[in-house]
Amino acid sequence: MDNELRTLQDKMNDFPDVLKFHLENYVLIDPKYYEHIQPGAKIRYITDEGKFRFGGEVLVNGYPDFLVLHNYKYTSKWSIDLKKNIIFLKDHDKTKKESIIKENLFNLYKEGYLEIRETPLEELKPDLSDIYKK
Repeated sequence: MDNELRTLQDKMNDFPDVLKFHLENYVLIDPKYYEHIQPGAKIRYITDEGKFRFGGEVLVNGYPDFLVLHNYKYTSKWSIDLKKNIIFLKDHDKTKKESIIKENLFNLYKEGYLEIRETPLEELKPDLSDIYKK
């Protein structure tokens, strides 16, 4: 494929660490559970060609054949073949836990227990000078 015609998603496939990052809050779904994917679920997927795709939100689960997705801006719809793609489902438990932690940190900040600094306090920086010594 001509390098200029490659999409962001196509280019991302060259960087496994970036792919890992974009799948961090997603869980690999065993195909035997595809029928339980509900409309409204957020998915990402890898094609049978090994290409990462951001996916979207499920509109229709046509198990065992397909899912109909739409993007998050509701500007396009498409279907994916359930037999040819590896599906990752958004991990809402992890997202909810992170949300609670963020809310708690924000509340501590509002109450004056935390402050935001340009640079960390020197006395709070860990001493890593001998981290690689045995």
